[in-house]
Amino acid sequence: MHRALFIDEILQEIFDICSEDGKGGKVTLTYLARCCKTWKDPALDRLWKVLPSVAPLLSLATVIHVSHEIAPSAEVASESSDMVIFHSYAKRVKSITHRQRINTTSPSSRLILQTEDDIHLLPNLTSARISMSGWGEIQTRLSVSRHLRNLQLDLGFKSKASRQDSG
Repeated sequence: MHRALFIDEILQEIFDICSEDGKGGKVTLTYLARCCKTWKDPALDRLWKVLPSVAPLLSLATVIHVSHEIAPSAEVASESSDMVIFHSYAKRVKSITHRQRINTTSPSSRLILQTEDDIHLLPNLTSARISMSGWGEIQTRLSVSRHLRNLQLDLGFKSKASRQDSG
């Protein structure tokens, strides 16, 4: 690999261009994250920077780990390792949108709700968009951060001007 591709500023520019390419850019960034150790973190940072929903994070909290210590074929869910994986990706999220209500009885939801109250689940979150229809305990927990600068709430009301435009 050419040494120029190890220079952070050049790599950042290339990955920024890839991330602007919509869904195709996400596929490219996925390949780049798997390409080599040097590119893994910058590519994953871009892939997880803006989430359109909480679903990708919840899918991380349901990983089943195989434990051969109990029985060779036994699958045992390990909450601590699930949360390690969850936190490793959650720290990359800068912006998230909550539009759908989440089932709080699912195993992944319970893992998130059982975490300590003083822990920010998305520690680097700077922007959150929450729809009233999707508001719930998980969305509240996933919208708190020391770095939060922009919070948009959709309460479901329409102004007179928007009603006149649509009718």
